[in-house]
Amino acid sequence: MNRIPIFVFLFFFAFSLSTLAENKPLPFSDWDSLSNWGTKRYKFTHVSSPGQKGETGYLTLETKLTRDGVILKDRFIFEMKGKEVTMDMTQTCRRDKYLSPTHIECKGKGDDEFQTFKATIKEGKASIKGERNKIMEIPEGTVTMFAFFRIVTQIPRQAGATYVYDYGLEASEMNLKANYRVQVIGKETIIADEVPVKCWKIKQTGQGIHEQFYWVTEDGLLQRVLIDGRKQMDLQLGD
Repeated sequence: MNRIPIFVFLFFFAFSLSTLAENKPLPFSDWDSLSNWGTKRYKFTHVSSPGQKGETGYLTLETKLTRDGVILKDRFIFEMKGKEVTMDMTQTCRRDKYLSPTHIECKGKGDDEFQTFKATIKEGKASIKGERNKIMEIPEGTVTMFAFFRIVTQIPRQAGATYVYDYGLEASEMNLKANYRVQVIGKETIIADEVPVKCWKIKQTGQGIHEQFYWVTEDGLLQRVLIDGRKQMDLQLGD
């Protein structure tokens, strides 16, 4: 008598596991949620040996929705080799699930690694003018690094779910990389300013990059980012 219910249970259990393991495309963004993003400030710390951190700067992320696009304005101020380095970047993006860039303007100061240039992306190619003059391919479906900071807050938070996209762009260097995979690891409570914060931990991998981790709250706030295992950004609340 109990064989059929058990069989049905096992079937749906196996089906649910296979569904979670399936690589899915990025979901479409919740524009109402993104419209409420506003401006967020993150403390940037460099993690050296285990448990040791040195505060080195701040990152400000601003998101604005226009009638037919999205404007991302990001400012990075930090200390590098004993001197202040700044980077101001403005991206004009399409209203699609990749926040596909159509124009990127970057102004770097304090170090040669952060240059000043303008890039216009049209029909799969970027025309770059400034300190780096060149034309390069930007395939359809490319996600820039800081655009993903917004997109990751839109990903359905279900442990084991996996999402993929073909290309990622480190826009400050116009460095194109491939084969990105995003996995929702599960729930994790982190300590932020001595206060426990319940989050979902999400892992991002790709060709030529170290594992990157994102912690997103149940309310869809990007609480923490860890890049290269040593560059940590933590959301700052209040003034």
